Amino acid sequence: MKIKEETFMQTIGIILTFIVAIEHIGICFLEIFGSPEMQAKAFDILLSKRLHIFQWLIKVFTTACLDF
Repeated sequence: MKIKEETFMQTIGIILTFIVAIEHIGICFLEIFGSPEMQAKAFDILLSKRLHIFQWLIKVFTTACLDF
């Protein structure tokens, strides 16, 4: 039995979407529950640089919220 090419491509697309979704859920859990050292190691960032980025994000979001 021959599978239609369109159905096959849709199936591959769905499978890839699930794989990426699982990866993103794992990253989400690491960012929420992981220690700063573990996060820095996982994302290959120096801990001091990660802290700097976090402080910058807080500044941007608080400024955006105050302006809103």
